[in-house]
Amino acid sequence: DSGDVLASWVPVVFAIITPISFTCGHLLIRVLTNEKYNICFSSTNLSLLSFFIDFSLLFIAAIIYWNTEIGHKVAPFDSQLLITGTVVSVLRTLSNTWIIKALSIGPQPVCIALVCTSNLFLVVVEAIRKQRMPSSIEFICLFVGFIGTLVLVIPDQLKKILFCRCSSKK
Repeated sequence: DSGDVLASWVPVVFAIITPISFTCGHLLIRVLTNEKYNICFSSTNLSLLSFFIDFSLLFIAAIIYWNTEIGHKVAPFDSQLLITGTVVSVLRTLSNTWIIKALSIGPQPVCIALVCTSNLFLVVVEAIRKQRMPSSIEFICLFVGFIGTLVLVIPDQLKKILFCRCSSKK
C-alpha cells in the first residue's frame, strides 16, 4: 500500500533533518557567542530566551488543543501529566543550557561527541529498566559508539592506548 511506504519515509526524513538542524543551531550558537564576530551574546541568555519562546509557544498550542473538541476526545487534560511534563521540561532546559554553554566556550566536536553519548546511555538505562540483557549486536554497537566518542574526545590518548608504545619506537 502506498500509504505504508509514505508513512515509513516520514520518520526517515525527520531523522535526516534533525542532525542537520542541530548542526546549524550549534554553528549559530558559536557565532552568536564568539567574541571574534563582535556579537558576544551570553550563552545562558541565549539558551533561556530560546527555551522560553519554545515553551511559551508550546504551552499556547496545548491550551488551544485541550480547549477543542478533538483534544477532549483524544486525551483529556491530566494534571499529573502536566507536572511530569514540567519536571521533564526543567531538566531538558538545564541540560540544553549546559550544552549551549559548552558549545560556546569549548571545542564543538568534543562537545557534540559527549552530548551524543546520551543515546548510548539511554540504551543502557532502558536495558536495566526492562530487565533485559542486550544482545551481542547491541553490545558491539555500544562498544563502537563509545570508542567513536573517545576517538573524537581524546584521540591522542586513545592512540597510545590502542597502538601501545611499540609503534612509537619505530
